Amino acid sequence: MERAAHDPADARRGGAVRARGPLACDHGSTLVELLVACVLAVLVCLAAISLLGFHASIARSLQAELAAGSACAWALEVALRDVQLAGNDPRAAGVGAVRAGGVDSLELEADLDGDGGVDPSSSERRSLAWGASSGGRLLRRLGAQSVGIASPVAAGGFALRWRAADGSEIATGRTLSTAELARVRRVDVEIAVRTGIAARPEVRLRSSAAIRSRLPARRPG
Repeated sequence: MERAAHDPADARRGGAVRARGPLACDHGSTLVELLVACVLAVLVCLAAISLLGFHASIARSLQAELAAGSACAWALEVALRDVQLAGNDPRAAGVGAVRAGGVDSLELEADLDGDGGVDPSSSERRSLAWGASSGGRLLRRLGAQSVGIASPVAAGGFALRWRAADGSEIATGRTLSTAELARVRRVDVEIAVRTGIAARPEVRLRSSAAIRSRLPARRPG
């Protein structure tokens, strides 16, 4: 019996066919390994996207909180400054400091130009009050002009307490009478600005200012 001639090329082709089984590739990695690598890559990408979203959420929360805190601090500083300047009366013409006051509103006046009177259409008459428009705002009026200085401010986010010379509180929870207005020497101001964040829904600050024109005169030396 004659043996079939052995062709080295056929052997190489046969080996190549055997190496290229249904689960193999040119570089020796099986299709299963490639699928596993793809799945892992997808999982890593999903985890990275989730982490980026989490960090973005934290960044937005911090930004909202900082913005609310800055607005609240600025509005409080404005309110305290208005209280301190109230009643300025360089000519001793009898200018009153507090024209009207309540739980969440006040109206102040001062002679700022030294002419002996108060011009109601100018910044010599100032008021602060909470308004429900635009989701709640703290409004500041200078004469005939009104501007919002803090928002959004919920109902109760602007609160005032009136104190006499001995520090006692005047007219808790109601509008002050004319006699009580004359007794006011200090005003406690509290402002809360909403952040829109569930973890910390608002930034609330409070402070107090004395009406300088009603402070006792300092004795020399």
